[in-house]
Amino acid sequence: MNLTPTETWPRHIPTRERGNEDNMMTKQTENYAAPVKSKLLELLDDMLHHDGFGDIRVEVKILKRRQKEVILHCGKQYRFVVDTMEGTGA
Repeated sequence: MNLTPTETWPRHIPTRERGNEDNMMTKQTENYAAPVKSKLLELLDDMLHHDGFGDIRVEVKILKRRQKEVILHCGKQYRFVVDTMEGTGA
């Protein structure tokens, strides 16, 4: 993805229109997954400032009791347990 000089990061990427229940689910997901998203952006920033190459891999495992384990691989492993919303099939 090439950014022109007038664009800033993160660039807004439009999503398809959804109903209100999906909008509510997105807000709840942001609350549960905020530490994961924050760490992922931190790793991306570190990689972009690094003098070389690298890779980031995201692994998601389903756990019991409506939880998911998110593992970020980037030289080290960063593990998070994220609660999922009830009744969404997520």
